[in-house]
Amino acid sequence: MQVNAKASALVQFLRGLGQAPRAYALLQLAGRLVSQCECQVALSHAFAFPLAEVTAAVAAAHPDLTPILLAKLHHACVLAVPKLHVHYKGRDEAQYLKRMGYREVEAPAKGGGPPTKQHESTDQYTARMQGYILFYGALVQSERQGNPHNLSHGWQYVARLLNALPASRLSATALEAFLKAAGFRLNAAFGRQFHKLLAYIDSVFMPDLAKQGDPDARAVHSRLRSYMHDRQFLKEPEGRRMPVSDLSGREHA
Repeated sequence: MQVNAKASALVQFLRGLGQAPRAYALLQLAGRLVSQCECQVALSHAFAFPLAEVTAAVAAAHPDLTPILLAKLHHACVLAVPKLHVHYKGRDEAQYLKRMGYREVEAPAKGGGPPTKQHESTDQYTARMQGYILFYGALVQSERQGNPHNLSHGWQYVARLLNALPASRLSATALEAFLKAAGFRLNAAFGRQFHKLLAYIDSVFMPDLAKQGDPDARAVHSRLRSYMHDRQFLKEPEGRRMPVSDLSGREHA
């Protein structure tokens, strides 16, 4: 089913519901859309764009989907707020990981005993968060007429991220994912202002990130530097131009 057909079917379905069933359907739809970020977008970054196009089209016809969607997204990914919880030395690490949204996963059984629970690795967590931010970036950059959460919200998001969050592996991952999805449109819409933003990232955020001395941040540091220095924002990201794209078999929102 193509993007427009999928969106149209959802729009018509919601229009045919009474008030209470419609409210429930919006909650379920928002949850299903957000769930696709980790099971599809995290695995195939280009999938963020058709998913975002369906979302923008439905939200244009049913604007009250947007606050529900954002609430679900913020609950799943604090970086989408954007926000980070600080872990203080000596404090309960498990509580910190829970507040950040780390998942508990089954650890392999040892010595024939039953499986135990442990938190997912930061690599696994970061990959999931990247999927959410790619989707958010794809949503705000959508040119779908009537998109209620458009590029101006994206500009506000990246400004808040840079002003409110310290440079770290996690904030850099969110920044890189957002620019990867939305940078092309931000450049087209804001031009010189966007270039000033990139200059700030290059001259302030990047050195601060390097000062953290986190070896696990080297990869995202390298990707961000390449994005800016190779002017990747001039190239339309993979998946953005759809024919209109086929979602069948991959997306079941």
